[in-house]
Amino acid sequence: MRPRAPLELESFFVEALSYRAREGFDLRQKPLERVDATTNSLQHKDDPNRFMVRLEVKVGQQESSNARCELNLRLVGFFVLPEGVDAGTKLAMHSQNGPSILYGVARQIVAETTGNGPWGKVFLPTMNFVAAAGGRAAAQPEQVEPEPTAVADRPASKKRR
Repeated sequence: MRPRAPLELESFFVEALSYRAREGFDLRQKPLERVDATTNSLQHKDDPNRFMVRLEVKVGQQESSNARCELNLRLVGFFVLPEGVDAGTKLAMHSQNGPSILYGVARQIVAETTGNGPWGKVFLPTMNFVAAAGGRAAAQPEQVEPEPTAVADRPASKKRR
């Protein structure tokens, strides 16, 4: 029997996707897109080994950039951890590994979406989620990471008071 992976992506879906090729793109200059990624993680309310990650990726322009497109993508992924994972590892999976896995999915979706556009594929840069400061991908680790918020992926079976 193979050992179970420390984190599994059970499923994901595209919550929103908008794309617009920029008419003002200059083929004679190097393409330069600004990419912003934000994430948040929600703990399943009934199962401490399950959680959801929402990732939002925005591709666009700065005032002086030569962006090929404007694109907004929101993905939602559902993850499961094996039994017996310690609290520190769980927190790392919520804030680092889950978003990293989902960002890989986003990179493929963006490349496929933009690949048929007039200016060619946009490849998202790699991103470091080790330092998710306030849900924003960053380069330096944050000192304190908040505990994930509790949420369920299905309606409650009992009425609450």
